[in-house]
Amino acid sequence: MSFQAPPAQFIAALESIRRIEIPHNVTLKEISAPRSLAPYSAGIAIDSSETNCTLIILYDPAEPAAWQSRFRLILALNADIENSLATEQMLAQVAWSWLRETLDNAGAGYHSVSGTVTRVISESFGMKGMTPERGGLEIRASWSPYSEELTPHVEAICRLVDFISEQTGETG
Repeated sequence: MSFQAPPAQFIAALESIRRIEIPHNVTLKEISAPRSLAPYSAGIAIDSSETNCTLIILYDPAEPAAWQSRFRLILALNADIENSLATEQMLAQVAWSWLRETLDNAGAGYHSVSGTVTRVISESFGMKGMTPERGGLEIRASWSPYSEELTPHVEAICRLVDFISEQTGETG
């Protein structure tokens, strides 16, 4: 079995992340990334109290047609929210616009964006009947950056995590 060093473009992308500015309410740490999605991958956990986010960086030198790029970023964000917010019919559209606007405002050039937003209300029954209802918001998205300069993408997601924490009634 021979070891092949990661391509320079992938290494440059990971090094660009070291330059990010992290909001004071947000923590960032490296995590394992799925190895089955691309030949090269890296993962980052971006959290703020009850808002948890995973950002996966994929790199495939073959430039998959669906990506229209060698890079693909995958986001999975989960936030605890107030039930009254979870019942808002427009929450999914608003949350999706938060993602797009945050990326745009950070100057994160991207294309081929797709994803879903899910609103959840959890009610407990039986022995857990005394547990208060909980609301949840989940954003799952992926997009292709225009270059290996990932600083604006990661900074945008840090700001998004911080913003959602503020908007969703987090008291943390």
